[in-house]
Amino acid sequence: MDWCLKNKVQSFSENVLMAYLDELSNEMKPSSLWAIYSMLQSTIVTHPSINIVDYSKLQTLLKKI
Repeated sequence: MDWCLKNKVQSFSENVLMAYLDELSNEMKPSSLWAIYSMLQSTIVTHPSINIVDYSKLQTLLKKI
């Protein structure tokens, strides 16, 4: 949430999550990024209109890192 406030983000789209994880990739190991992705998936699933499992570009980004 701090990152969202700092970057004035008000919604969770695939591009927003990609930007967030891409920024984190500069300072974290890939295994840590996958853990964060998993935590986000568990947290965001409470929003019925958002399912990050379907975000193929996000998963591709994580596989490249």
